[in-house]
Amino acid sequence: MKKEGVMKFFIYLSWIFLLIVGVADLFINPYRSIIWALSLAALLFLYFRVKVPLYMHLLFSFIVLLNVFGKL
Repeated sequence: MKKEGVMKFFIYLSWIFLLIVGVADLFINPYRSIIWALSLAALLFLYFRVKVPLYMHLLFSFIVLLNVFGKL
């Protein structure tokens, strides 16, 4: 139970970070913020509609975060 809570915390934290980066990137490169918004929408869709293990959601979130850090 505790491991699930930690994984959910990091998933939610990555969503918040992605939202902040998307809003901040609107002023620098508006086209790139569309990518972040679509990535966040895809992550939310996968989390709420597709039944995959929780660690896969965590991996998807980390992949998107690595993409953000690669583009900054």
